[in-house]
Amino acid sequence: MTTAFDQAYLEVGQGHKIHYAQYGHAHGEPVLVLHGGPGSKSSPAALKWFDLSRYRVILADQRGCGLSLPRGHIQHNNTQELILDIERLRQHLRIQQWLVVGGSWGACLAILYAGVYTQHLKALILRGSFLSSQRELDWFFQGLRLMAPTAWEELTSGWNHHQKNNVLLTLQQAILKGTDTEARVAAQRWLQYESHIVGITSANATSKPSITSPPTSSALASDEVLGSYTIQAHYLAQHCFTSERAVFRSARKLVNCPVTLVHGKLDMICPPYNALRLSRFIPHATLNWVPQGGHIGADPYISQALQAAVRALEK
Repeated sequence: MTTAFDQAYLEVGQGHKIHYAQYGHAHGEPVLVLHGGPGSKSSPAALKWFDLSRYRVILADQRGCGLSLPRGHIQHNNTQELILDIERLRQHLRIQQWLVVGGSWGACLAILYAGVYTQHLKALILRGSFLSSQRELDWFFQGLRLMAPTAWEELTSGWNHHQKNNVLLTLQQAILKGTDTEARVAAQRWLQYESHIVGITSANATSKPSITSPPTSSALASDEVLGSYTIQAHYLAQHCFTSERAVFRSARKLVNCPVTLVHGKLDMICPPYNALRLSRFIPHATLNWVPQGGHIGADPYISQALQAAVRALEK
């Protein structure tokens, strides 16, 4: 396993400390990798995309996520603060320009950051882009019932008709307003459902904490899982404090920034339509479809495509 040459906490204010780690060449070309979620965490698997003798790769956990402190904390935790945190990290590390690679929610965050701080972007690589639209939330929590009926029935087991027609709202209320037990049961169900959807198109585990034994509908989430889904419930309840229109407005500003879109055609979480839609607002972007690719960056087909996208920027 590759060891970080530097890792530390950066105090970003309002009680939050974000954890970051640097890998590869200390004086190499800087790259920031933005994880998904919201609420997930950095994964060392991302290091496979880069030649570490050439790149200085920075993995950072967003507010309340992973090793950042306090874990699962939703106060003063929103998209606008995350954008500022990215810029605070850049300034702290004294980087003039960097390549930013974002996946899923991380791709959305990367676009929003780039729209404000375009001058500090060398290039963008966006994988399995999430656009923060109601359409995507409806698809994942309601529409996927048609594609993964067993997983959906396990997710909603014991719920009434109204709850089943409002899956995301039901999960949010349990996690954000319920008892500790209700929150942990809901978070574990959410994790199991998401893991099953990822597993439809990939043999790899998600970047979220894995389940070591088949959970029941009443299984309780660990502190790590609860923190992760508390962040996600908080963000999705507010449509990630942005909108699809805002994402497209930021995308239009990237006229002088090289952009590569990598999207699996078998992506069940962020549909391929997202990449096509996003490309209309970044007409100069290179759109790389991955025919056998799913959603996560650890998917071998997606990983290979990301490696190729990084190499293409070196020419």
